[in-house]
Amino acid sequence: MASSGDRQDGGSSGNQQRFHGTLEEVLRFAVENTPTGEGGTQGTEYTVMDPERREFLNKVFAEMNKDETREMISLVETLKQKLDSEKEDDEEIVEDALENLRDLCDTIDNAQDFHKIGGTQLLPRLMDHPRSEVRWRAFDLIANLVQNVPFNQEVLLEMGGVEKLLVSVDKDSSERSRVKALYALSCLVRDNEACQKVFAENDGFSVLMRAMQSKVEKLQIKSAFMLQALFQTGVGFKDTLYNMGMVQQLIGLLQTDHTPTHEHFMSALLNLITDHKDCISDCQQPELGFKEFLTARQEFLKGKPEFQEEYSHSQQVMSICFSGNHNNSSALDR
Repeated sequence: MASSGDRQDGGSSGNQQRFHGTLEEVLRFAVENTPTGEGGTQGTEYTVMDPERREFLNKVFAEMNKDETREMISLVETLKQKLDSEKEDDEEIVEDALENLRDLCDTIDNAQDFHKIGGTQLLPRLMDHPRSEVRWRAFDLIANLVQNVPFNQEVLLEMGGVEKLLVSVDKDSSERSRVKALYALSCLVRDNEACQKVFAENDGFSVLMRAMQSKVEKLQIKSAFMLQALFQTGVGFKDTLYNMGMVQQLIGLLQTDHTPTHEHFMSALLNLITDHKDCISDCQQPELGFKEFLTARQEFLKGKPEFQEEYSHSQQVMSICFSGNHNNSSALDR
């Protein structure tokens, strides 16, 4: 099977990474990264070009973009023809096509063109495909399509994309597909109020809660990050989470055997209780023994550089909940 290897979410992989940007940005990048002179030192001078040369290079740049659009059209046609094939060679071709589309759609212009060339019509089939190798690559592609592209966010919303991704995060048989679906869901929801509304209406916070309670470390971390991103929207989700008992759930997760993921749970709890008196009151319930737990956890973390962030978060939680400092508004912006 084709394999892209693991990559950081939101970026291209390997030596095939493209440099994208405006004409000025591309030229500046070229000047600053071109060796000059005998010593091979990089260029440092950059001057504005004359109008005639600018016009010529703009035409070249536009032609480059046209080439990428033609490549995308070809890749989409390949998917349409071979997506349901059970031949091993065709399966590899489909996987390669999805990875190439993901890389091409790392720019806003190409991501928008993906819809214009009919690519979004394939997304439901890709998300429901029986092979996990197709599904997780499709989720990776969707993340690039919707990240910072409001038009594509609206398209996915109308297609029921939020609901489909929630089901995949919660129930997909492949761990990697669940992780990639959560990544795509975060890109779709976190900056779009209409998508956030559908997310909340479809019990999305319960899905995040179950992801944090799973045994998959990447799911735990990404769900905690998404939770914190939603805290920053100002939509009032903290009230919903308070009513769901999220404070108790996070404290319960923190009280399991310590792992590096606890840093993210502590950070999520800090964001949840900041400027929310009811959540603070939940932390103070005597039956939780949370003050005693925090004291013991800080003693365990103290002096260990690898746990410095968690130690700092725990100090802030202690200050807010048990030192009368309820007006603390320094929640971590992550």
